[in-house]
Amino acid sequence: KTDGTSSQAEQTVVINITQLPAGGANFRIYRTNAGGSGFSAGLTALELGENTLYAPATAFNRTCKFQFSSSAVEFDSFVHNGVEKKTN
Repeated sequence: KTDGTSSQAEQTVVINITQLPAGGANFRIYRTNAGGSGFSAGLTALELGENTLYAPATAFNRTCKFQFSSSAVEFDSFVHNGVEKKTN
């Protein structure tokens, strides 16, 4: 399910990582294309401190998800498209 035309905009997440599991953790971005098929970008390492993750804008409605390789990633700030999300 997409969020309509708002899903076409660049999707930006700024997350402040306070703790990573032993061995680190990665993220990838899952997106759908114009035909509705899904694909995932390659893995990128997360770092302690502020990380900025983004998916470029498109000309079609889509689904866009940020996936983390570990549930042990801890953070104290999560901002999606300029709106801070509660982190408790």
